[in-house]
Amino acid sequence: MWKSARKLQQKEQKQWKKTAMKKIAEQDWSVKKVLVEISRDHSWELSLTERDDWKTTLRKHFEAIFNKQQQGEVAAKMHAILHRLSCLCKQTAWKPFTMEALKAILPHPIWRERLREIFNDMLYTARIEESIEAGATVRLARMAHDWGLEFYIAKLDIRKAFDSVFQESLAQHVSEVVGERGGQPWEVRAWVSLVHADKIAVQVAGESVPVQQSNGGSRKSCGFGCTGCQGWGEHMDDNYIWSTSRRHLQHLLKDLSERLPRQGLHLHPIKTDIIHNDEGKVTVEVAGQTVAAKGPHHIIHVLGSPLSFHGGTAGSLV
Repeated sequence: MWKSARKLQQKEQKQWKKTAMKKIAEQDWSVKKVLVEISRDHSWELSLTERDDWKTTLRKHFEAIFNKQQQGEVAAKMHAILHRLSCLCKQTAWKPFTMEALKAILPHPIWRERLREIFNDMLYTARIEESIEAGATVRLARMAHDWGLEFYIAKLDIRKAFDSVFQESLAQHVSEVVGERGGQPWEVRAWVSLVHADKIAVQVAGESVPVQQSNGGSRKSCGFGCTGCQGWGEHMDDNYIWSTSRRHLQHLLKDLSERLPRQGLHLHPIKTDIIHNDEGKVTVEVAGQTVAAKGPHHIIHVLGSPLSFHGGTAGSLV
């Protein structure tokens, strides 16, 4: 009897998660919050929050990591970089995105037009719409599932984190190399707007604790690209690549495993998470170790949002 009850419970939980992921894909954020919360282990929060001054302690801890510089000085340097880029923009013709540039990402005319409008607005105003962060990957995964196409998404973890990087140094380097020498000030100006962050919010025990920030990568900064049938994206030290071919995915992983160490960076095979939309067994080599890919029901987090081929995503849809 207990075995039957257990099986019934597991079946109901599976169905609930499936329904929840469908609602999340329709941007039901309340369901997303519930799903994320129940999947976490909150036991550590008890020891953290039992003291009356736990918020102050938490804030001091994180500000010792993320607020090592004077915010005013950082803001002034970032403003100077943006001003110089704006001057370069006046001397450089603005080249809006075209349908040809986006057709490799999304064949659907409605979504393609929506993306084109968002990208053009982003380049021209240097304001980043939040929904841009996960949209392209979400649509690609969804279409691959609906149309029965072979598709792989690999979330990569790079061992070296970016919590201490100086935002203005990062912005200055990209400004000089890509904006000035590369002749792409419009693109760099939008990117620099993403890099600068003066605060983060730490979520603990259902409460949001604001933390001042002057160094470390922005939690809103992300990127993605697409060429033909494969692409890439990044968020902080989490990166992901996708491909419609297992052979090509392996080629990308091999190439990254060889190139990253030259920059002092290394892939973390154990933390690498790969999903594919086939029920069969698939393995790939990551930094010399064999990693098994998960099936279409497995959930990975892309740019902070859960994603699966069957369930959709909790992220903002473009």
